[in-house]
Amino acid sequence: MAEASRPVPPPKRGPLGKLVAALLAFAFWLLLGMLGNILFEWVCMKMVWPGEGPAHSVAMVEDELRGLEAEFGEGIFIRHPALFARKIATRYL
Repeated sequence: MAEASRPVPPPKRGPLGKLVAALLAFAFWLLLGMLGNILFEWVCMKMVWPGEGPAHSVAMVEDELRGLEAEFGEGIFIRHPALFARKIATRYL
């Protein structure tokens, strides 16, 4: 007679496995939050600010860039973070 197979518990993770799992979970939730924010912005552009449309997004980016210029002088990796952000924004807007 065949023996009944018992479910095998998954192997326990070590510290490195736990760290990798935590980093992947963090990245997942970060991306999910970012996508939710973008979806919320699109819905609001259609329902709350229908007349402004993309102009609202451009105004928001300009406001954020002004805040960067006011708050940050020099960065650690990038000499002028506000100027760098402005170049990126104008390239892709």
